[in-house]
Amino acid sequence: MKLFLLVVGFTLLMEGIMPFFLPETYRKMIRQIATTKPTTLRQVGLAAILVGLIILYVAKELL
Repeated sequence: MKLFLLVVGFTLLMEGIMPFFLPETYRKMIRQIATTKPTTLRQVGLAAILVGLIILYVAKELL
């Protein structure tokens, strides 16, 4: 549970950095994402999930 809360907190931290420091760039990025094909978004999402799982596994093994 502790690891889960750390991951959620870190994710929220990372998600908030760009809109806080670069709001205009963030808006442009959101507009571009809105026009991207759903299959491309799914592929990017799957890649992010896999990389995230690998990072979590490696981090857990190192702790």
